[in-house]
Amino acid sequence: MKVSDVLQWIDEQAPFATACSFDNVGLLVGDENAEVHTVGLALDATNLLVERAKTLGVDLLITHHPVIFDPLRRVTANTPVYRMVQAGISCIAAHTNLDKAPGGTNDAAAAAMGLYDITSPESFESLGRLGLVDEQPVALLAKRLKEASHASTVRFYDAGHAARRVAVVAGSGGSMLEAAIEAGADTLVTGDIKHDRFVEAENRGINLVEWNHYDAEHLVLFGLKERLEAAFSVPVVLLREDNILQSV
Repeated sequence: MKVSDVLQWIDEQAPFATACSFDNVGLLVGDENAEVHTVGLALDATNLLVERAKTLGVDLLITHHPVIFDPLRRVTANTPVYRMVQAGISCIAAHTNLDKAPGGTNDAAAAAMGLYDITSPESFESLGRLGLVDEQPVALLAKRLKEASHASTVRFYDAGHAARRVAVVAGSGGSMLEAAIEAGADTLVTGDIKHDRFVEAENRGINLVEWNHYDAEHLVLFGLKERLEAAFSVPVVLLREDNILQSV
């Protein structure tokens, strides 16, 4: 099979045309006509992961976060792009298109949370999900998220009421606090929450749970691995399964 075959498959699962206008998705490094013998999956393309990909014989790397996002000013030996080109590794990014897609990043996060009666309100622009959990203290919800994703920490603000109608935005979704409130959520779960969002949560009386960006988003890779293996007869390897960030 060729890189173009996988590119087409991803486009069918999570159309690249649905990605946000600021995004950079699709084939970012390599040759769409190159043969693929082993596929590697990762949230990010780092130097360490490229080196691991080389040792495992990976010739196509699929990442969630684009290895080229901001304009590149230089491509030198200490950059992932250079190392991929040198090693003959192609790289496809599926970012906000995968966030929006059925079975994508947000659906994987919602499933890990045990959400049911799930919808994606129009105000979320498909970048989040809204659903129900059995009524529980927000501290218990945070604990369950930590266990489900093997996270080192999960921070939360308890507004003084139980979590029941929960919005989840995998990744960095603090800007969607207002949309979650408008959708009737009593709890928002997302990552990379700035201090002012916690202050606003207190003012608005909504529970706010910070589920680390990596811990929430990497869950999609497990399902993606299974789907790729079912679609293509090549090995698919997860290049990193755990968050390398540590807490004390």
